[in-house]
Amino acid sequence: MKYYSTFLALKTDLDNQVLTLPGVVDHYFSAIDHNRDLNAFIEVFVDEARINVQQIQQKIKSGKAGRLAGMVIGVKDNICYHSHGVSASSKILNKHIYPYSATVLECLLAEDAIITGRLNCVEPVSFKYSDYVVPTYYILTMAEASSNLARYDEVHYGYRSSQAVDLESTYKKSRY
Repeated sequence: MKYYSTFLALKTDLDNQVLTLPGVVDHYFSAIDHNRDLNAFIEVFVDEARINVQQIQQKIKSGKAGRLAGMVIGVKDNICYHSHGVSASSKILNKHIYPYSATVLECLLAEDAIITGRLNCVEPVSFKYSDYVVPTYYILTMAEASSNLARYDEVHYGYRSSQAVDLESTYKKSRY
């Protein structure tokens, strides 16, 4: 597979059937396997991803795919994914399975992103796109914190009642 410097270029080739999504995902799984000595992935979701890929490929062909169809993502092992383990790379939590997904993952999946596996939480891993790792990490962790706080206090990110005049009225008028 050729090198793509932007997701838009990859998505364009998927939409124009220059590439197939199963081919793209197989390329990434091959790279994960080739670099397994880095221990970047704690768990790889090969079977699940391949099932999802087939469904998303059909959506691409019919023009009904989400905005992130073709985006292949490994999830850091501190972000909850329904029916999958989350251990924060700790052996103590190794067998813990979560009954829900983090909002950030729900949003990614709703737009047809492909989740390839759980990434180790150890930071010093060298990647081709290392300039993008830290900014992406901060975006995802802030989104996760925001979504978790929204669940906690029921004030959903982005919505504030126009009738709120102070903190108390914000909570009272902005909650569902």
